[in-house]
This record gives sequence, structure tokens and C-alpha cells, in this order.
Amino acid sequence: MKELKEICRKILTETKPNTRKSHPLYNDNITHIIETYNRVFENRTHLPPVQKITGLFNELFREHSENDMECQVCKLFRRSTIVGHVNSSHGLSSDEYRKLYNMELISDSIKKKLSEKIKGDKNPAYQHGGKFSAFSKNFVKYQDKTEEEVTESIKEVCEKSSISNRENGNNDTTLIYWMSKGYSEEDAKKAISERQATFSLEKCIEKYGEVVGKQRWLDRQEKWHKSFKKSNFSKVSQKLFNELLDLLPSSEFVYFATLQKDTENIKKNNEYRLRLKDRLILPDFIDLNTNRIIEFDGDYWHGRDSNTTRDIERDTAIIDNGYTIIHVKEYDYNNKHDDTIQMCLKFLLD
Repeated sequence: MKELKEICRKILTETKPNTRKSHPLYNDNITHIIETYNRVFENRTHLPPVQKITGLFNELFREHSENDMECQVCKLFRRSTIVGHVNSSHGLSSDEYRKLYNMELISDSIKKKLSEKIKGDKNPAYQHGGKFSAFSKNFVKYQDKTEEEVTESIKEVCEKSSISNRENGNNDTTLIYWMSKGYSEEDAKKAISERQATFSLEKCIEKYGEVVGKQRWLDRQEKWHKSFKKSNFSKVSQKLFNELLDLLPSSEFVYFATLQKDTENIKKNNEYRLRLKDRLILPDFIDLNTNRIIEFDGDYWHGRDSNTTRDIERDTAIIDNGYTIIHVKEYDYNNKHDDTIQMCLKFLLD
């Protein structure tokens, strides 16, 4: 980089903007200059070559602090915070960058300054009594709402927060959360199991007895499932199920995620909550007229050995409780569409 820095300096100091191309070093080095600039500033590749020489020169001659963070994507850009650079130039979110390189994007010195700025009574929310928190009934934006509306608003905020945490890898009941901390996939699964064991069926039975404990656990499972948003399903599966719905003689006792039966739960996942002897499940598609269940196996989640084992255990429980089940693979639906539709209809109507 020292050599390239000196080349840029000579071109810029020994020529004028309209004569850059005439410099002896221009033709031999412009390709390397452009490639380096484009690697650092992926969002500015459209700029003309003469501007890229200036831009690269400014970056190479910039003074840096020992606490500055170096971008691990381009290995050149350095600042006390590289959040904006990583986002705009390389198209990575902060979380994606951390997962790829296991490094922070803000230097410790900047973090310390930011912390000092909002410490104690400097924090704009200091002793606010909840009026600046959307999780509090005292939130200023709830002042004109009824108690029922406030409760519903807080519930929606909690649901959005939960989904955001899950998608960003901040939920300690997800694999990505533990694997981002350096756990292997196997160790991550164990950590999740231990985390979820705080309200397991076994613990409920141990605490409340078999009958009451099982009932308490099932009630909690049902409450948890009812909070599912409509986004918790495969959109491809819903296309299949809606096709089948148009071909069935009746939809009265048919349930799947986007089949709206309850106008009060328009934002919820409308899969049927099926109570078995020792568990509660949400079949992808169920016809209670015949107790037939269709499970849609997406290519991503159902192509793994661990999920195959879980599916077998789940299917066994379903069959033991008097239901019949078939699985439809996403690949078959996409590539053998008509055959898949006919197979499902034969299963449901025979």
C-alpha cells in the first residue's frame, strides 16, 4: 500500500485535474488504483477514475489512532467506528459483520465516550417513570388510549421485540444466538435445551403432580402458540393449501396458517392447535372432517438429520392419537406440481 500511496500522491501533485491521464504513472497503475478503490468503496464504483485516485489518496494518507477499527472486508478502511462504512459500502448489517469476522465495529474509546454521555442523570430517560418506554403503561403515546388499548399496544411491542431479537440472533432460545458466542451446533442445542427446561413438562409434573402439571404445561404451550405471528410459516406451503381448499367439497373444518376463521386474530397464525396426550402441536394443514394432516417439508429446515429425527417422533405421536399424516416436500411441489396436488387430494378424499 505504501507504493500505491506514493503513486497516487505523485499523480495528484504533479498534474492538474484535466491532465491526470497524461502522467507517466497513470496508465501503468490506474487498473490497480481502481480495483483497490472499488474494493474499499463498493457503493461508489460508478465514479470516474480521476475521482477514485483522489478518494484512494485521501484514505491512504489519513492519520489513524491505535484504537481505530480496521474493516475486515477491504482491509484498508479504518475509523473509530466502521458501522456506516460496512453498511453502505459492503452491504452488511452490523450483526452480519460480527458473525462473519467475530469483531466489533465501534472502538472501546468511542463506546466509553457514548456511555459517559448518557450516564446517570445525563440520560434523557433518567427517572422517567416509564414515560419514554413503549413497554410501560406510562408511555407518553398511550395517554389517550383506554386500558385495554394500552395492554394490546404493549403486547404488540413485546411481540415485535421478540421477533426482532430472534431474527438478529439475540434470542437465547435460538441456535444462532449460542453459535455466535462460539458454541458448536451440538453444544448450542444442549444450551437451548437447558434454557427451555425451566418450564418443561417434566418439571411441571414434578411440581404440580401428573394431572395438574400436564394441564399447566399444555395451557402454557397453547398460550405460546397463540402468540405466533402469521409470518411463522412457509409461503410456498400456503400456495399449496389454498389450491387444495379450492378443490375440497367443504372448508368448514379445515385449518392452515392463512385460512382466516377468526376475525379477532387477523394478525395471528391460524394453524389449528391440536392437543395430544402429552403435547400440543400446530399441523401445517388439518382436515378435522377426516382427521387427515398434511405436513409441508421445506427444503431448508427439513433437509437436516436433526429435524428428520424430530419429525419422526412428532409423526409417531400424531398417529398414536388417531390421526393420519403425509408429508409433502417443497421440491416435489415445485417440480411435480400436478402429481403433488393429486396425491394430496387422494389422501384427503379417499
